[in-house]
Amino acid sequence: MIDTETLKARLRELEEVKDEVIETGVRVNRLSKSVIYSLIRGDVETARKYIGEMQELTSKLRT
Repeated sequence: MIDTETLKARLRELEEVKDEVIETGVRVNRLSKSVIYSLIRGDVETARKYIGEMQELTSKLRT
């Protein structure tokens, strides 16, 4: 017989992970836009800062 409570708990866990991935994707997308606008303005230092933030976010997803 299937343990429905265990299944529900696992599905909730996967839903939380999915939400985190989506949220991180949105944040990375916004940061990439900020990188582009910073470079257009000639602000390379700020663009590098945003790229660093993007790398941090994506590295968290890999773990």
